[in-house]
Amino acid sequence: MTDTHLPDVRIPAFEDLRLPLPSAQRLYTALAQFLSPHKRELFERNVAFRTRHLTVVLEDIYQSHNASACLRSCDCFGIQDVHIVEQRYAFRPNRDIALGATKWLTLHRYRGRASDAPDLTHAGSAAPAFSICQEPDAPRPADPRATRAGDGLPRPADATRQCFQELRKAGYRIVVTAPRADAVPLEEYDIRSKTALVFGTELEGATEFALQAADQRLTIPMFGFTESFNISVAVAICLHHLVWKLHHSDVSWRLSPEEQVAVRLQWAYSVLRKRWRPLVERALREIGKRPASSP
Repeated sequence: MTDTHLPDVRIPAFEDLRLPLPSAQRLYTALAQFLSPHKRELFERNVAFRTRHLTVVLEDIYQSHNASACLRSCDCFGIQDVHIVEQRYAFRPNRDIALGATKWLTLHRYRGRASDAPDLTHAGSAAPAFSICQEPDAPRPADPRATRAGDGLPRPADATRQCFQELRKAGYRIVVTAPRADAVPLEEYDIRSKTALVFGTELEGATEFALQAADQRLTIPMFGFTESFNISVAVAICLHHLVWKLHHSDVSWRLSPEEQVAVRLQWAYSVLRKRWRPLVERALREIGKRPASSP
């Protein structure tokens, strides 16, 4: 079988550059020599436990320390993809709390604004309604609650709706966490289906749209007077239980070979970012592939 019959792997920071799996594997091997032995060992160990069978959706998380703690838990439990809904509040993780977790995750961001609506969280930018990116800390807008329905601004569910549509196209079951009587207890949830766990904003929880549009609602049983867990605690509890359950199941939860190579390349890009383009171009020439033109 030739390379052209195998799945393609996207190369980070090279727009529209995709390689067949064997070529992408050779590219990573060529680049790995510029990583420390410790990093290479970590990549090989951790990629074997990465999963896209389970993913996390964070809907309008406001507090940076909560956002950061959620990302840190996702990385620790092997969740590769995190879907971030920024309908009202900009998502700004704190680097000191996240401890570099954003370098190892694939962040999908849904900014859900109407076509003519101003972007209140990134003034002057032209970011798409759906994007995949990783951004450093930045100041919040003076009043994040200013983004609301009416006056040409996004409808309340625009970003969440787009997120759910993308997840369903990828085969995910939408499961919203909420302390409700009609929600299935965490221990009883059937992990066999690809699952997107949705966590809502602090205090208010998931939006009414998310609750109504969900395929199922899930709750963490509690036995005290407080009505809910902190969101970062809820993420950690759910992931600990469901990942443990997944690892002890017969579900095929690991990344595919092409996904594993793509993730290794993403991680290598995070480490070699300043030297990435010349190293990749040289490696492409060595493996007999035409390098992308420099910008």
